[in-house]
Amino acid sequence: MSTNVQGVGEVRPVPGPELTGAELLRWYWTLEELSALARLLGVPAGGGKAVLTRRLAAALDGHAPPPPAATPRRTGRRLAAPVDGGAVIPRGSGAVRSCGSSSCGRSAPASTSTPS
Repeated sequence: MSTNVQGVGEVRPVPGPELTGAELLRWYWTLEELSALARLLGVPAGGGKAVLTRRLAAALDGHAPPPPAATPRRTGRRLAAPVDGGAVIPRGSGAVRSCGSSSCGRSAPASTSTPS
Protein backbone atom coordinates (compact mmCIF):
# COMPACT_ATOMS: atom_id res chain seq x y z
CA MET A 1 0.00 0.00 0.00
CA SER A 2 1.06 3.54 -0.63
CA THR A 3 1.78 6.05 2.11
CA ASN A 4 -0.49 8.68 0.54
CA VAL A 5 -2.88 9.26 3.47
CA GLN A 6 -6.27 10.84 2.67
CA GLY A 7 -7.74 11.07 6.15
CA VAL A 8 -7.59 9.37 9.53
CA GLY A 9 -7.32 5.63 8.98
CA GLU A 10 -7.43 5.89 5.20
CA VAL A 11 -4.51 4.74 3.09
CA ARG A 12 -4.38 5.01 -0.68
CA PRO A 13 -4.62 1.62 -2.37
CA VAL A 14 -2.06 0.26 -4.79
CA PRO A 15 -3.19 0.97 -8.38
CA GLY A 16 -4.45 -2.29 -9.86
CA PRO A 17 -7.34 -4.00 -11.62
CA GLU A 18 -9.15 -4.56 -8.30
CA LEU A 19 -9.87 -0.82 -7.96
CA THR A 20 -13.23 0.64 -8.90
CA GLY A 21 -13.54 3.70 -11.09
CA ALA A 22 -14.81 5.72 -8.11
CA GLU A 23 -11.82 4.68 -6.01
CA LEU A 24 -9.43 5.61 -8.81
CA LEU A 25 -11.04 9.05 -9.11
CA ARG A 26 -10.92 9.55 -5.34
CA TRP A 27 -7.14 9.54 -5.00
CA TYR A 28 -4.22 11.43 -6.53
CA TRP A 29 -2.14 9.39 -8.95
CA THR A 30 1.01 10.29 -10.87
CA LEU A 31 0.98 10.00 -14.63
CA GLU A 32 3.56 7.22 -14.31
CA GLU A 33 1.20 5.23 -12.05
CA LEU A 34 -1.75 5.80 -14.40
CA SER A 35 0.30 4.78 -17.45
CA ALA A 36 1.45 1.58 -15.72
CA LEU A 37 -2.16 0.75 -14.81
CA ALA A 38 -3.23 1.41 -18.40
CA ARG A 39 -0.59 -1.03 -19.69
CA LEU A 40 -1.72 -3.61 -17.11
CA LEU A 41 -5.37 -3.28 -18.19
CA GLY A 42 -4.59 -3.09 -21.91
CA VAL A 43 -6.04 0.42 -22.13
CA PRO A 44 -4.44 3.02 -24.46
CA ALA A 45 -2.14 5.20 -22.34
CA GLY A 46 -2.08 8.21 -24.68
CA GLY A 47 -3.51 11.63 -23.98
CA GLY A 48 -3.27 13.86 -20.96
CA LYS A 49 -3.61 12.83 -17.36
CA ALA A 50 -7.29 13.80 -17.06
CA VAL A 51 -8.24 11.90 -20.23
CA LEU A 52 -6.27 8.84 -19.13
CA THR A 53 -7.87 8.91 -15.67
CA ARG A 54 -11.39 9.01 -17.18
CA ARG A 55 -10.49 6.19 -19.59
CA LEU A 56 -9.12 4.05 -16.75
CA ALA A 57 -12.13 4.72 -14.50
CA ALA A 58 -14.45 3.57 -17.29
CA ALA A 59 -12.37 0.44 -17.90
CA LEU A 60 -12.28 -0.43 -14.19
CA ASP A 61 -16.08 -0.13 -14.00
CA GLY A 62 -16.57 -2.20 -17.16
CA HIS A 63 -17.90 0.70 -19.24
CA ALA A 64 -16.94 1.76 -22.74
CA PRO A 65 -14.24 4.42 -22.83
CA PRO A 66 -15.52 7.99 -23.03
CA PRO A 67 -15.49 9.49 -26.53
CA PRO A 68 -12.50 11.68 -27.28
CA ALA A 69 -13.09 15.37 -26.78
CA ALA A 70 -13.55 17.26 -30.01
CA THR A 71 -10.67 19.58 -30.64
CA PRO A 72 -11.74 22.95 -32.01
CA ARG A 73 -10.52 23.63 -35.50
CA ARG A 74 -8.32 26.65 -35.81
CA THR A 75 -9.60 28.95 -38.47
CA GLY A 76 -7.74 32.01 -39.47
CA ARG A 77 -8.18 34.69 -42.06
CA ARG A 78 -6.88 33.41 -45.33
CA LEU A 79 -5.97 35.61 -48.25
CA ALA A 80 -7.77 34.93 -51.49
CA ALA A 81 -5.52 33.69 -54.26
CA PRO A 82 -3.66 34.96 -56.15
CA VAL A 83 -1.49 36.97 -53.77
CA ASP A 84 0.53 39.40 -55.84
CA GLY A 85 2.34 42.72 -55.45
CA GLY A 86 -0.95 44.62 -55.07
CA ALA A 87 -2.29 42.49 -52.21
CA VAL A 88 -2.49 43.97 -48.73
CA ILE A 89 -1.00 41.42 -46.38
CA PRO A 90 -1.99 41.79 -42.70
CA ARG A 91 0.76 41.40 -40.11
CA GLY A 92 1.22 37.89 -38.79
CA SER A 93 -0.77 36.25 -41.57
CA GLY A 94 2.11 34.17 -42.87
CA ALA A 95 1.01 34.94 -46.41
CA VAL A 96 4.44 36.31 -47.24
CA ARG A 97 5.71 32.74 -47.20
CA SER A 98 3.32 31.75 -49.98
CA CYS A 99 3.98 34.86 -52.03
CA GLY A 100 7.64 35.39 -51.33
CA SER A 101 8.90 38.61 -49.77
CA SER A 102 10.98 39.42 -52.84
CA SER A 103 7.93 39.57 -55.13
CA CYS A 104 5.51 41.15 -52.62
CA GLY A 105 7.89 43.68 -51.18
CA ARG A 106 8.32 44.72 -47.57
CA SER A 107 5.42 45.41 -45.23
CA ALA A 108 4.52 48.95 -44.21
CA PRO A 109 5.78 50.23 -40.85
CA ALA A 110 3.48 49.70 -37.83
CA SER A 111 2.88 53.40 -37.27
CA THR A 112 2.59 56.17 -39.80
CA SER A 113 3.77 59.29 -38.06
CA THR A 114 4.21 62.59 -39.83
CA PRO A 115 7.78 63.94 -39.88
CA SER A 116 8.26 67.20 -38.00
